[in-house]
Amino acid sequence: MYAEVEHLLQRRLTDQEARSIEMPACTEPVRFDTWLAHGRRSRLAPLAAGAVLAERIRALQPFQRRDFDDHPLRLLAEHTNLAKHRTPAVAATRLGAV
Repeated sequence: MYAEVEHLLQRRLTDQEARSIEMPACTEPVRFDTWLAHGRRSRLAPLAAGAVLAERIRALQPFQRRDFDDHPLRLLAEHTNLAKHRTPAVAATRLGAV
């Protein structure tokens, strides 16, 4: 995503812009539209509503399928979020044992 946005902008992303780049996994079209409209992301032309890249990302979203609960992108996002929030807790509890 970073490389594609930079290529389309024909410049490097700032640190703040880079932090706004992510791959959403939305189960409702409204949530995807909200994701596009969020903060700095909304000011990046490649991610503007109707832009080619934004529409390519829209086409990959779980809400495009009837079985969105089993959509690979949604499952990956769920696993990533679970791991992201579990790892600090596991590390914190193990710290006392060391």
